[in-house]
Amino acid sequence: MKRVHDYRKIYEEYFGPIPKDKSGRSYEVHHIDGNHNNNNISNLKLVTIQEHYDIHHSQQDWGACHAIAMRMKRDPEIISNLARQHALDRVANGSHPFSGPANNNKRVANGTHPAHIRMKNGTHNFLGPNHPMKLASANGTHHFKNKNNFKNKNLMNEWKQHNPEKYEEMCKKHSENALKRVADGNHSGTKVFATSHICPHCGKHGKGAIMYRFHYDNCKIVNNLKVTS
Repeated sequence: MKRVHDYRKIYEEYFGPIPKDKSGRSYEVHHIDGNHNNNNISNLKLVTIQEHYDIHHSQQDWGACHAIAMRMKRDPEIISNLARQHALDRVANGSHPFSGPANNNKRVANGTHPAHIRMKNGTHNFLGPNHPMKLASANGTHHFKNKNNFKNKNLMNEWKQHNPEKYEEMCKKHSENALKRVADGNHSGTKVFATSHICPHCGKHGKGAIMYRFHYDNCKIVNNLKVTS
């Protein structure tokens, strides 16, 4: 059985290679009745991409218009408006996933909600061994399982009880790092985050601790220079 997206191959089987227009862009295959599952050769029509857009625009098929406009690389504002109109239409006809709890409850009740189906067949990632975090915890790759994670309270208590030397070493290392950041003026407690700052390396404008975390001495430009030098 032919797959839905093989309609171009179906057309070529009957009429040969699909030609290109004056600009060198391949012609598009339009489904006359609007049903993409109907790949009967009598339902396929060869059109330019602009003709394809105009057909769907006249039908107010904003979803198809949005997809075609993306391929045409139209102005972002036009593409955004088409996407918005398509979303509004889906909300109006109840097919939008965000169309309200009433619609979602109805889909759960009749067993057609995607999450409901995945929960029933056991493939939802919130179920048992399929949960990514549970998998990471089980195989020891979760970042909370990392023995170098000083913020993990369980590990800190474990070190304190069973490996006091390791605990003291980590405390000392953490304290030294904090004191160094204070001395260098990079500690979060020594910064005024209310004002905007400019990174001297990349020119990024911003405020808050995030600027000092990813810019200034930590800027990727500086780090790249260190690696290449």
